[in-house]
Amino acid sequence: RPGAGDIDPGALRLAVAVVGAFREALGPDVGIALDVAFAFRLGGAIRLARALEPFDMMWLETETLDPGSLRTVRDSTKTPICHGESLFGVAGYRPFLELHAQDIVMPDFAWNGITMGRRIADLAHAYDVLVAPHNCHSPINTLVSANICATIPNFMIMEFDVDDAPWRDDLMTHPFEVRNGHLRLPERPGLGSDLIERELEEHAYTG
Repeated sequence: RPGAGDIDPGALRLAVAVVGAFREALGPDVGIALDVAFAFRLGGAIRLARALEPFDMMWLETETLDPGSLRTVRDSTKTPICHGESLFGVAGYRPFLELHAQDIVMPDFAWNGITMGRRIADLAHAYDVLVAPHNCHSPINTLVSANICATIPNFMIMEFDVDDAPWRDDLMTHPFEVRNGHLRLPERPGLGSDLIERELEEHAYTG
């Protein structure tokens, strides 16, 4: 029940069953991450994080605007806590980092921009926090995120949508390459590719 605050027993059992099935199928060496965004308040996030402990999660991603609440969640569980896709600017991230409220920070470099994104990553590095950028937008944003990640020492992993639109590569002068789970960093100037505007017009959003 998104927005209900706590997690009901049925939803908790379902989460454990689904994540457990993934862990059994994938084995012990593949990371599993779960994003619940703002679905649960403090009590629900704690119950879920504790229930997932047997599965050695890469992280549980939960969102809150209160640093103290997030620190309480982190202190209550062995499950690593990821947070930050909804924050903006260094001022937005600083209270969470100063409180050591999360294990991994997830800035969105499309919203924050290249310069601000790098500043956020540098601040996270000062607090010994890993960066795993939020990346659910365009292929150009993937290149923005990848270029920032290549310059920071605290990069962990980058979100990437493998089930993107089938015409994604048609939008780019130089489509990026993903091999064995790794994105090859472009060697061309700038981001490594430009958008083809006439292709954008072919796929205009009309909703």
